[in-house]
Amino acid sequence: MYSDGTTEFKQGDGGEEMTRQSALDLPLWVLVTVESGIPVAVEAYADRLSAKISEQRVRKQMRPENDETAVFEVQLVHKDPSRSET
Repeated sequence: MYSDGTTEFKQGDGGEEMTRQSALDLPLWVLVTVESGIPVAVEAYADRLSAKISEQRVRKQMRPENDETAVFEVQLVHKDPSRSET
């Protein structure tokens, strides 16, 4: 584990270790669920397909007139807290 709490991990089927930087370079897919205008859940996925499948599952249980879901692609960014931006 790194001092900032992140760890190295193995990627999928290939089993190759990824560095912290290469992990940050990968996109992250986020599913946001809103009920009656209030965000109630945020789930993160490593791939778009998994996020979209979960979105379909959530949509089956929601009230479409009041609730909403969306999948967003985000990029993780590591900022060094010891370097202040002024």
